[in-house]
Amino acid sequence: MSPDYSKSGPRTTTLYIGNRAGGAAALQARFTDDDKDFAANWINDKLLFIQVWWGRITSSDLILDVDKGTFLYDEFANYGELVEPCH
Repeated sequence: MSPDYSKSGPRTTTLYIGNRAGGAAALQARFTDDDKDFAANWINDKLLFIQVWWGRITSSDLILDVDKGTFLYDEFANYGELVEPCH
């Protein structure tokens, strides 16, 4: 999912996760100032992998336990060192 670039920032992406019985969303996760792609993929019935790009070279990888409503994993990545010249 890509941000709506027709509107000025800051951009916000909201992820709604429904419950198994249907109806209103059971969880809501909001990411502010995300700039690039956003992806969410199920690992299994209760774990959701989320990747948020904050810019061209920074991102976060998250694993959400939807039953508990908590993040089990939160890793920030800065790929800036990969684009700098070698010494």
